[in-house]
Order: sequence, then C-alpha cells, then structure tokens
Amino acid sequence: MTFRKLVGDLFASRFIGLKFTCASRYWFIAMETVNKQREVQELETILYELNTVKKNAKVYKQQQNSNVYFLTHVGLLKSEVQSKSYLG
Repeated sequence: MTFRKLVGDLFASRFIGLKFTCASRYWFIAMETVNKQREVQELETILYELNTVKKNAKVYKQQQNSNVYFLTHVGLLKSEVQSKSYLG
C-alpha cells in the first residue's frame, strides 16, 4: 500500500463521516422547515375561520395538553393567532 493510497483512504473515511453529519444536519433543517410550514398553514386556517365567525359567536380555546376548553372572545383569540403566525 502506498503512502498516497493510505492518506487517500484516511481522508475518504473522514469525509464520509463529514458528509453523513452534514446530511443529517440538512435533514433536520428540512424537517424543521416542513414543521414550520405546517404550523403556519394551520394558523392561517384558524385565522381565516376566525374572520368568518360572527362577532358575538361563542369561541372556546383548548387548554394546552388537556381536554379543558375555556370561553374566550373572538378578538382576543384572533390577536393571539396573528402574533403567533406573524401574519399581522
């Protein structure tokens, strides 16, 4: 085995590990992007539905991580959704 081949194999093994690390990082970033897009789409849908509701309609907000709902005003919920989605 020549020195050049030995050095080439050493660099190749390091680059393979580097490529795997970069690929996994890109995959993670891609998954984050997909999750953000889904969240934005969900918030846009909620905002559209809140805009079509009458002003005096009863709107309930679910308590996070539970099955408890609280009565809230349409305007408060709309402003909360807008601040989450940065739709303005």
